[in-house]
Amino acid sequence: MNGTETKNGSETGNGMSWDKIRLVGGAALLILISYHMGLQQARAEKVVSEYATMTAQYQHNASQYAELLAEYSRIGAQCSALQAQYATLKTQYDRIEKKPKADRD
Repeated sequence: MNGTETKNGSETGNGMSWDKIRLVGGAALLILISYHMGLQQARAEKVVSEYATMTAQYQHNASQYAELLAEYSRIGAQCSALQAQYATLKTQYDRIEKKPKADRD
């Protein structure tokens, strides 16, 4: 046996055993996989957080829309009433203007 091999042949030329290399490689792979899974979980949590924020914003906008729609309907009814009142007053005005000047005084 030379200095680079042991009884089971697991010693490399620089003195590291294949078992140590496998152990370090496995640990590095485990760390890499764990890191990747952590990133995925953080991204998923971020997406869930953004979704919750957008849902709350949507609900707020929906309630504002309902309020504005009710106000629009109310203002539309007011506008129609004012237009009717204007038409009545315009008719009266036109009738008064058509009378001869002597009858108006």
